[in-house]
Amino acid sequence: MYITHEGKRTSISNLRLFEDKGIEVLVSYATPVAYSIDGQWRYTSQKYSSTTSKQITRFLNARIGGRANASEVNQQEVDCIYNKHFRSDTSLSSEFMYG
Repeated sequence: MYITHEGKRTSISNLRLFEDKGIEVLVSYATPVAYSIDGQWRYTSQKYSSTTSKQITRFLNARIGGRANASEVNQQEVDCIYNKHFRSDTSLSSEFMYG
């Protein structure tokens, strides 16, 4: 499912949110940039475009009140979670729901 920067459902966007069994991964274009396990969000320390940085910030603002409520991790960790849980099945998307 595609979402806007603010986490609302849309039919076209550069952001996708994948969810399965308490794990969520935020993907910008084709790159996983943040993930949550049981509600604890972590976002990449890798610097991409200003658009991607804004997407992460706006999403985390809408979801948990901002980056201050999440932890910064290296890109390899984000990739590992995405590859382990979602890489083989891109149909595992769900609607974004506010907590």
